Amino acid sequence: SEWYGQNHLIQEPIKQYLSNKAQMRKRIAELVGIEYSMAKRILNSLFNGARLQASDACAIFQLLGRDGRKMRKLQDDVELKLLRNSIKNMWKVIETKVGQSMRTGSKKWALYFHLERKILDVIVKYLVERSVKHFTEHDGFRTDKEVDCADLSDRIRQETGFKLTISKDD
Repeated sequence: SEWYGQNHLIQEPIKQYLSNKAQMRKRIAELVGIEYSMAKRILNSLFNGARLQASDACAIFQLLGRDGRKMRKLQDDVELKLLRNSIKNMWKVIETKVGQSMRTGSKKWALYFHLERKILDVIVKYLVERSVKHFTEHDGFRTDKEVDCADLSDRIRQETGFKLTISKDD
């Protein structure tokens, strides 16, 4: 699993998105006149195989209220095109590494949740070892006391090969 999280998988548009997700979500929301939370859902969906098509079979099109103008704005957005291309290339590399096609959204979601669970399992083990009360969420966790984020990040890297930055939210 050492290949997961290596920088060659993360091309510049993905790096830019990850370094400031809120900015891209806000820009997309304003571009098509939707709520921030909907823009977040759209961007997350793109990472997991969703397509931007004006078709009833497209979940994003349905999310946009079947509005062709909004879909065209998303399709024509230069930053979003670059991000989508990077995501496509990222999945090609992942397909090579896992030795199977990841062309369907369900396969991408399954791999994503499998790896996310692997990381959460390490986090829970770490917290239990330190008698820290915790509550896990799909993309994070809450604790009753402070945790050494750098130490936890090191533990995750050692046990999974993922290099993650754990940060505190107030």
